[in-house]
Parts: sequence; C-alpha cells; structure tokens
Amino acid sequence: MIHLDMASGVPVYLQIMAGIRAERLSGHYRTGDRIPPVRELALALRINPNTVAKAYRCLQEEGFLESRPGGGNYITALPDMDESAERETRLSELLDSLLRETDALRIPRSQVEAMLKQKLQNREDNHVS
Repeated sequence: MIHLDMASGVPVYLQIMAGIRAERLSGHYRTGDRIPPVRELALALRINPNTVAKAYRCLQEEGFLESRPGGGNYITALPDMDESAERETRLSELLDSLLRETDALRIPRSQVEAMLKQKLQNREDNHVS
C-alpha cells in the first residue's frame, strides 16, 4: 500500500506516483495489472480524488499507465533499461527523503553514513547465513 507523509513537503500527487512506481518495481504490480480506481485509492488514503487523478494523469503522460475507457488504469510494459532507471530514481528519492529527515533532526552526516554502513553489513551477514 502507498504510504503518504503529509509532513514531508513533497506534494501528495508526487508521493502517489512514487508509491505506484515502487509497487511496480517491487513486483506488487506487473505489466497489465489494473491499479485501484481513483475513488477507491482516494478513500483508502483519505485524500481528495482529484489528487489521485492528477497522479494517474502524470503517470499516463509518462507512459507508465494506460487508461482504458470505462476499464480503469493499467500498468504498461517498461523496457528493461527503463526499469533499471526507475529503480535508480526511486533509490535517489528514498535517500533524499532520508537526508531531509536526518537534517531536520540535526543528525550529522557522518553518523548517518556510519549507521547506513552498519545496517548494510548486518543485512549482508544475515543473507550469507
């Protein structure tokens, strides 16, 4: 499910777009899958349907979604190279969000870097065993 952070300063429609992209990259959505109707997603996220509609329109303009009259919105096929670029874009967005939050908390970048390295090492150790 898409998670919205109303305090992030990132417009909600952009967060919805990023959330749908992330769900596609994670395998939750595959090419040809129908995404929730505008009203359904708006109700689930407790936001105005116009905001969801704007996100969907933007994704359609990018070629990420295909709208079928009377049939909803569907995930389109992405070339492998585009999927790789999407993953990199999503990673960049996540890191930007992390840095904004750690800056707001006045956590030194050196501490953020050290903790990230530690977390990565712990994950590697857990995958090896």
